[in-house]
Amino acid sequence: KNFLKMNEIELEKPKREDREYSIYTLDNGLTVCLVKDDECDKAAARMSVKAGFYHDFEKFNGLAHFCEHMLFLNTEKYPKEGEYGDYIKKNGGMSNAYTAQEDTNYYFQVNNNALEEALDRFAQFFISPLFTKDGTSREIDAIQSEYEKNIQTDYWKNMELYKLNAIKDSPFTIFGMGNKNTLLSQGVEELRDALFRFHKKYYSAKVMTLTICSNLEMGDLKEIVAKYFSEIVSFDVDYSKSKFSKIPFEKGCWIESKSIKNLDKLMINFPIPYLQNVDYLKKSHDYIGNLLAHEGKGSLLQNLKDKFWATALISDVNKSFQIGDFSSILIEIHLTKEGFKNLNDVIKMVFSYITILKNTAPSKILFKELENMAKMKFEFFEKKKPLSSIMEYSDALNNYDPRHMLSHKTKFKYDEEHIMYLLNFLTPEKAIFHLSSKNEIDVTNFSIEEHFGTPYSMSEVDPNLIESLNSIKLKDIHENLHIPEVNKYIPESFDMIEQLKEEEDNGPTKILSQKTPYPLDFFVKGNKFNLPKGFIGLHFKLPLSNGSPETSAMNTLFTTLLDDIFSDEFYSATLAGLNVAVSSDHRGFLLICQGFSDKLISFFESVLEHLKKFNPSKDKFDTILEKQIKRYDSELTHPPYHLTMHSMAHMFRNSVLITDLIEALKSIDFESFNAFVKLWMKTINLACLVEGNFKKDEIDLVKTIIDKFVDQRKGCQQDPFDLFRRVVKLEDKTDYFANVKSFNSSETNSCMDLYYHIGYTETNLATHIDLFNSLISSPFFNELRTVQQLGYIVHCAPKKFHNVMGMIFLIQGTKKTPKETFMATIQYIEEFIEKDLNALTNEEFQIFKDGLMKSYEEKNPNFSSECFRHFGLISNEKKRFDYKQLAANALKKIELKPFIQTISSYFKSQSSTRFCVFYHTEQDYKKLEEEEKLHNLPEGYDSFVQKKTHKINDISSFYGEQDLLTNKHMD
Repeated sequence: KNFLKMNEIELEKPKREDREYSIYTLDNGLTVCLVKDDECDKAAARMSVKAGFYHDFEKFNGLAHFCEHMLFLNTEKYPKEGEYGDYIKKNGGMSNAYTAQEDTNYYFQVNNNALEEALDRFAQFFISPLFTKDGTSREIDAIQSEYEKNIQTDYWKNMELYKLNAIKDSPFTIFGMGNKNTLLSQGVEELRDALFRFHKKYYSAKVMTLTICSNLEMGDLKEIVAKYFSEIVSFDVDYSKSKFSKIPFEKGCWIESKSIKNLDKLMINFPIPYLQNVDYLKKSHDYIGNLLAHEGKGSLLQNLKDKFWATALISDVNKSFQIGDFSSILIEIHLTKEGFKNLNDVIKMVFSYITILKNTAPSKILFKELENMAKMKFEFFEKKKPLSSIMEYSDALNNYDPRHMLSHKTKFKYDEEHIMYLLNFLTPEKAIFHLSSKNEIDVTNFSIEEHFGTPYSMSEVDPNLIESLNSIKLKDIHENLHIPEVNKYIPESFDMIEQLKEEEDNGPTKILSQKTPYPLDFFVKGNKFNLPKGFIGLHFKLPLSNGSPETSAMNTLFTTLLDDIFSDEFYSATLAGLNVAVSSDHRGFLLICQGFSDKLISFFESVLEHLKKFNPSKDKFDTILEKQIKRYDSELTHPPYHLTMHSMAHMFRNSVLITDLIEALKSIDFESFNAFVKLWMKTINLACLVEGNFKKDEIDLVKTIIDKFVDQRKGCQQDPFDLFRRVVKLEDKTDYFANVKSFNSSETNSCMDLYYHIGYTETNLATHIDLFNSLISSPFFNELRTVQQLGYIVHCAPKKFHNVMGMIFLIQGTKKTPKETFMATIQYIEEFIEKDLNALTNEEFQIFKDGLMKSYEEKNPNFSSECFRHFGLISNEKKRFDYKQLAANALKKIELKPFIQTISSYFKSQSSTRFCVFYHTEQDYKKLEEEEKLHNLPEGYDSFVQKKTHKINDISSFYGEQDLLTNKHMD
């Protein structure tokens, strides 16, 4: 035998667990975890290698990350570039990887029947990579593109700032992302040599963990693993140079920096010891983080909000600081302008709460609550999809006793001495204070960080501030600040109604009520997953929700205020497994209550009572208005591909531009908002889904609670919303072009988003588009991203705008202009149809059909995802819960030659109808304007295709100038 079962290890499992597990070690030292799940629709695998960017060689910062990229290209056994990705994609799967501080993780999912061949290709990553010179020269551009993409991300910018305060020879200071400068400083050949040396030094089976989940028999899985992974070389790895013997910060500091997003934040990191493989058994860190992050009565956040100094607070063990046996406890506060003005008082309140914790014995009751809730969630877990599951299993195996792979979150041991020991590290002397803002900090004389160009200053913490924080006395702290009270929402009963039988599962059932004075679509569904949980979703369809930027802004402001009120009132319920969520949509807003069914209906009633009494103070209104404006302003710094799609949606279906929403919010005052809400909520039209562990009388009670809430409100019998949902009517066989200037002046990436228009959403055509996407997505990525290196983001996918459908192709990067990537894209699509599609055999075509069929047949693995799918269909008025079955039936009928004819008619340049948005950097846009070339057609376009074009000069007025399609609904 090539494998040796780990005897005497009994995996702790919930009683409801139906998966079979086997954890063992191959002769070469590879740790293997196999999971057999009879119900899983796809297989998944992950390999974790204990070699992260902390192990980068000197003069090659980013080497571990680059090695991760290179392994995807080709291997000795499979030398064709991109062959691995092509195989995964055509068999209904996906693959990816990421490099962390101390490990690199590779993973994929694929149809079960394709797992063995996928694992064969996957294993070669760790046995015989080629690291070709040509591939090395090209893939370094992908690293550079990823780096340039991340320049606009505050997380990465902040991490580089913290490294400036670290001990200089600590691995914590390594620039792990890497770029051309850090990787090519010694030349391409030297970089290739470093890749081989890195792989040879660290890629040992002894420091790898392989996790696989599939419906294959356990014995078959073991044979496959032994067959393909026994060849991985085995040797002891020397980690001495990357070993952390002490916390990599000798002292605290005060940092100020300019952020990309319009979010004013105070971040305080307290470096602490963190023996993850031991401390998880106690949960002392979790106890402290839970108290600091609490949002209920008496909490730090509640007191900050009462002063209108903050809108949010996050606290937990900071995994980004995870360094050997050390980490940090992070307190991150989202400040208001008032909070920024009163910064020292904010900090004093933080340390006042810490003083309470240090001078009060840890609460055994609160500790027991955390333990009970963890055990409750463990026993009544919701099964996740194979890929999500193995990601968690692999992390657990790397950090905890294998017996606790599933149960590690339930391990609690009250240790008062350990809790107090950790709290003693929360001092102002050791704290790393970081104040970050886009507009509130003067950066005139700031330094510039080397890798991300962040303006920053770094200094010692003001001694006077430290003295004032250390002098805080328990007796002087206001009584409003205190540890949480006992949680009244913790469920007591877990009784369950009879489980819904498989043959009875036809989706939710609509119940018609003749006595309802207002329109109500009421759907119910039984307890399919045999869990003591429930879901109640309400869709409030209200006139005037999205008729203009002003009403759209009012809608989002209302839901943000409501969400804040719910957070204040029901945080304890959230800890007890009862959740309320509210969000705006184009028709009104959605309200969802879900969790353990024992107290869910009374919780739902309380939520509606608070909604009915909605009456925020002016100070609360002003705080949330400021927060909402900042949020939208921050959205303008999102990656270009997000904003390109946003601009297209504005032109194509009249969605409101972010810039218009910001201006609308700035014009709203307290009085006009209240007047709008009163008028808005007078007329009501509802859709409701009640699903899960409810008896008939409980479902009737939900209906009664809704009736009570509606009270005297009028019913809106007709649906006025379709007036604002219609899509522009594009002229047949015409190319539309629009140019958009970046909303972010510091953005260096441009983007091209090309939409091929198909027509009204209809199952047969939609299935054709899904199949075409399966065929082209991997080779499209491989050619334009891996070979031509046109950008880091290269993507294609089916796309719907309300009731019409099509397909998008987008490329984001810095190497080429949007118009150049447009020409490369349409030329590739043309060539793919002419050569690749027409070269397909019926057998190859069937493989892709089978892969897509598996996706259509894939079931929701758990209660929550099933409920959200049902409610999403109800709220979008697509009541065909069997749409996947309809698609599967249509897919069976598709034949190769007619398929090629259909795809050619919609995607070949001469016969297609296309809509393309060119998203330019601010500098390039101005240059094109000055040269009067902004609206020029892409170079080479006229010689490649002769057809009608429509140049859009004003994206704001385009929608209003076009004919609109009628609101034909999906079949």
